[in-house]
Amino acid sequence: MHKVIRWAFEAQGLYRSFNNGPGYPPRVDIYIESLRPAVDATCGVDYGAGSYVPVSLEWALTQRGSDEPPAWQAAPDAIKVQSTTNITVRVQNRGSRDATNVQVTIWIRAWPATTPPPKWNAAGWMKSPSVGPQTVPAGAPAVSFTLAPTSPLSPGTRYIIVAQTTCADDAANTDATTGLPCSSSTQQTELVDLIANDNNLGLRVFGG
Repeated sequence: MHKVIRWAFEAQGLYRSFNNGPGYPPRVDIYIESLRPAVDATCGVDYGAGSYVPVSLEWALTQRGSDEPPAWQAAPDAIKVQSTTNITVRVQNRGSRDATNVQVTIWIRAWPATTPPPKWNAAGWMKSPSVGPQTVPAGAPAVSFTLAPTSPLSPGTRYIIVAQTTCADDAANTDATTGLPCSSSTQQTELVDLIANDNNLGLRVFGG
């Protein structure tokens, strides 16, 4: 929750002097765009993409790749399945400094019908080799990273794709360098808790 808590104080004006409005984001804040609205409907403030504007965390067990995803999941162009062997992840930076040595990794797992979503770090996730490093400029258009699944996706199978973007100045909670429990290979975590609380992570349901 540490990133959400930091943003909550930012949203109330901390990290910015002499201004009646939201504070500044961290100097480097890379993110995978979700479907959260930029504007908070309760107060009308525009926080921009990559923020933690509150949304429902409900998740239908019947969700398919063709369904409208919930707002905490990745935007369609943020994690895009170009083909069964080619996935593109778009990374942006809401900070004021360029993010250097940015890497992206994806994990994929089949999600059989009528079963609950698998937990993070449970058995069965297929990790693809990381790509990068690249620089993601501050405030500039997204930088695309192209990755290949460890084995081709089958259109008739429903998959969950989790993408991680990380760098030394803004590490994902799942990055082993953080030492956080969810970065351990043995600590299982609910996906909705993991993804919704870290804009370095994105989730896409494909197929089904």
